[in-house]
Amino acid sequence: VVYIWSLPFLAETGWVNKCEMYPKCEWVGLSVSNYISTPQATGAMAGLFYYPCIHMWMNAKEVDYDRCVYLSLLIFQFAFGLFLSAPIVEYSNMHGMSVVTFCVASLFHFRAMMRHCLSKRLWKCRVLLWVSSFAFMQVFVLTFMSHMDHRILIDNCPWLFYVTEALGLSSQAIFPMLWFYDPECEQQACPSTPASLPSPRTELCGPSAGVVAAASASARAGNANSSSAKSSLGLGHASPGGGRSVMLLDPSDAV
Repeated sequence: VVYIWSLPFLAETGWVNKCEMYPKCEWVGLSVSNYISTPQATGAMAGLFYYPCIHMWMNAKEVDYDRCVYLSLLIFQFAFGLFLSAPIVEYSNMHGMSVVTFCVASLFHFRAMMRHCLSKRLWKCRVLLWVSSFAFMQVFVLTFMSHMDHRILIDNCPWLFYVTEALGLSSQAIFPMLWFYDPECEQQACPSTPASLPSPRTELCGPSAGVVAAASASARAGNANSSSAKSSLGLGHASPGGGRSVMLLDPSDAV
């Protein structure tokens, strides 16, 4: 996040790309894509976004029973890698397609992860999702405006596109670190849990639900067999309260 917002300051050092008519760069003015068009700036972007990306995969492992999570994450990871490997100054069309793809995939991924988020952190993740959605929608609107009028952003607000883009990327980088898995997920968030199972205090999610249910059924069968064995040997009798009390045998009975 700090690196993204430091790009304008790094432009004076030669680390990032600086267009000829800076800050009135072509089409949309300044942008993160334009700044990171140098090899060192692209490498730093990839290295610093390693932790948010690996955190997304670690979070997805917590909810591996949800197929939507892994599918959206795979699409995002592929498109984000394409975004970094295709600089806008050389492969503008491919770069634009990768931006659209990873933006949409990330929004779908975060929306799917919201179903499994801990309730105490849910509102924070929801705010980040709203900010990210607003920022990326603005990116598409500003891109459309620049195609309609080539000079509208360059002459009036050359920094607007960069600020909007940086806001969306910052929200994406923070979301995986705030998200935390909620083990007491709802029934619709646990598709692998059979609907016929009784609902205990804690709703089990994923394959562990079937294991626990089988263990519980085995324990109940064992208790029933033990009770029937005691009854056949005359070791107990039904109490008025409905329970079973143990009766000790008199040694003289054996005689």
